Amino acid sequence: IVQDDNYVLIDEKKYFKVDRFHLYCVIKKDIPIMLDEWLLASPIHESEEDITKIFGTLKLFTKASPDKKYLMAKVEHLSKGCESQGLKKGDTIFFRTSADYDMKIEGKDYYRMKVFNVVAIIRNNKLVPLRDEIIVEDNITNEVVRPSGLIIPILKPQREQIEKVLMVGKQDEEKQFQVGEDVMFFNKGCQHIEHDGKKYCILRQAEVIGKPIY
Repeated sequence: IVQDDNYVLIDEKKYFKVDRFHLYCVIKKDIPIMLDEWLLASPIHESEEDITKIFGTLKLFTKASPDKKYLMAKVEHLSKGCESQGLKKGDTIFFRTSADYDMKIEGKDYYRMKVFNVVAIIRNNKLVPLRDEIIVEDNITNEVVRPSGLIIPILKPQREQIEKVLMVGKQDEEKQFQVGEDVMFFNKGCQHIEHDGKKYCILRQAEVIGKPIY
C-alpha cells in the first residue's frame, strides 16, 4: 500500500490510495476490529519435546526448523463474518498450509488469515469441522524409522485415497455423508493435521470424488 505507485497528492497533502480489498482491520482504542471475513490468531509454538524422538541415547529432531506448531493457532480477534460461520474468540484452529501470514499489530505477533483458511477447530477438547469440511482417518505413512533410529521421510502418494469418515460438518438436505462410511478423494487436496496424538485428513465435501462399493 505504501509504495510510490500508490502515492497521490491532494491539496498539497500526501496520501496513499488503498483498495478496499486490502483493508483487513481498523484499530479502535488499541484494539483491532476485524473487517469482512478476516481474523487474527496467536501462533501456538512447539516445545522441543514436540519435535524430537528418543532412541536410547540418540535424540533426533523430526523437523529441520523447530520454531512453531504446524497449522495451529488461537483466535484472538475476528469479524462478524467469521462469527457467522461458527468461529468464536478463543477457539484453537487448524488452517490450510501457507495461511499463517505473520504480522505484528499493536506490538503483538499474529497470524492474519481469512476464515476460509480455517479447516477445523478444537472446542471443549474435541476436534470439530468448521463448515462443510469432512474429517477422515489418516493412515498414510509419512516416515520409516530404521533400526538405527534414523527417520526416513516418505513422499505422500498423489493417487486416490480411501479413508473412513470420522466427523462431518454442515450438510445439505440430502445428507450425503455419514460417519463410519468410506470416501474416496485425492490425497493432494487433503489437509493433514495431528491432534491429541492422532492423525487426520480434512477435506471439503466437494473434494470427495466417490464412495467405494464393496
